[in-house]
Amino acid sequence: MRLLMHKGDAGEDVDALARALRRELGADAAPFDVLDRTGGAIDDDFDAAIRRWQAGVGLVADGIVGPRCQVLLELTDPPGDAFGPYKLNVGRVSRLFPATKPANIARYLPYVEAALGSAGLTDAPMVLGALGTIRAETEGFVPIAEFPSKFNTRPGGAPFGLHDGRLGNRQAGDGQRFRGRGFVQLTGRANHEKYGRRIGLPLVEQPELANAPEVAAVLLAEFLQDHAPAFRDAVARQDHRAARKLVNGGAHGMERFRDVFDRAGAVFEPPPPAFAGAGAGAAVSRRPAESKSRLSHTRKDAVDLRDRPFMPQALGLPSEHPSQEAVRTHLPAYTAAGLILDQGREGACTGFGLTCVINYLRWIGPGRPADFGSVSPRMLYTLARRHDEYEGEDYEGSSCRGAIKGWFHNGVCMEADWPYAPESSNPARYGFATRAAQTTLGVYYRIDTASITDLQAAIAQHGAVFVSAFTHDGWDRVATVDADAPDHAALPRIAFDGRPAPQARPHEFCSRKPSALKPTSAKAWPPSVAGRPSKA
Repeated sequence: MRLLMHKGDAGEDVDALARALRRELGADAAPFDVLDRTGGAIDDDFDAAIRRWQAGVGLVADGIVGPRCQVLLELTDPPGDAFGPYKLNVGRVSRLFPATKPANIARYLPYVEAALGSAGLTDAPMVLGALGTIRAETEGFVPIAEFPSKFNTRPGGAPFGLHDGRLGNRQAGDGQRFRGRGFVQLTGRANHEKYGRRIGLPLVEQPELANAPEVAAVLLAEFLQDHAPAFRDAVARQDHRAARKLVNGGAHGMERFRDVFDRAGAVFEPPPPAFAGAGAGAAVSRRPAESKSRLSHTRKDAVDLRDRPFMPQALGLPSEHPSQEAVRTHLPAYTAAGLILDQGREGACTGFGLTCVINYLRWIGPGRPADFGSVSPRMLYTLARRHDEYEGEDYEGSSCRGAIKGWFHNGVCMEADWPYAPESSNPARYGFATRAAQTTLGVYYRIDTASITDLQAAIAQHGAVFVSAFTHDGWDRVATVDADAPDHAALPRIAFDGRPAPQARPHEFCSRKPSALKPTSAKAWPPSVAGRPSKA
């Protein structure tokens, strides 16, 4: 399979691409007659079909089909197993990039993983070398163009003038035209000519193509592959300066480059042999040893005067809620429907908590059907992170508001459209955004957490509230109960010894009737939210 396919290409690989696009687009392929032909080239209509599919699955719609797109279109095999114990995922890489938005890593890491797999660079030295290069050159994990600096521009001189006459640049202005781009910061006319010929792209005529995700990832892999033997040798000797010089020609970003290797020993299990002693200074988890979950840093919502305050109806509340009958009948049915979810070790509590709210309201309305499909916690968590994450924070969580805003503006698709793979960035199925509009948020209210009666009324009147709260060690030691709970007294309790956790651990969840857990103590972040989904 050709490494990269783009406008103007033709051949058997392009025919295979046309068949794959026709399959994935389904009914939306009808306007693109070019997909039914064989032996044709990628023209404007074919390019539009590629972009239509890329946009429909949440990729950057640039019309370039490289290793990442080829994996998703089932034109090549996924490279994941080739990485062995050093398989890349968002959780691991985020720990190597402490100041980078995990949302950026989730968006661009799959391109890098696919390109490294295609080039056969799946061993620890080359994987960490690729990540170290990205962190040294563009710590935001986004392929970008080089900025003017004292290293490339004379005081008062033309931008990038110091590059004129170097790196194959032959005329005035070449320094700026061929300034560094992409993950590896490909620089100079000579490199653009060399690697443009190799990957089949007109990088000399269109140097900005080096910032396209597929191209940036492939250039990184190709550049590292050219230096792989010497690079592996330098890493084995733990001579990080020599390894860095092979790529950069100097020591720019040396501290960030070395830090990736230093952190690797605490991230990968087992640690790479050359880095077994690394990571000794890494922070130790505050979770109990038997805990199955990871730290989940939920962000406290900021005050927003546009929020609608929840005003309980002027009606008496029941003396007991939910009723004993509801506990006896609803809880087993809720469990049987597969609606008790597990976020694993990823800090995705906003996505899972809001998913439980939406699922419960959708489940209780039509009469508790046994055959019930969940909405996608991955979509809700992804949207929440886009609202809440900022560069410069070692943070993987989000807020109630971020999740609510994501649902309000975009709706949510079903789990089948965007499955949850822990700490992964698997894409959605084509057309997920259109189907997400069928489950949108009609209205939501902020609850005054200082009023316990308002919280009780919200649960009794609306069925579910979306809250964040401090948790303590008891949450990590909830007993497993196999038998159905016949009444309130049989519900498992969350033990609390009266002492707060050594470090407050904000967490988000759904409180609903009937509750699967009955906490003996909890302190809620303001705000809590009650909401109603609407059907488009």
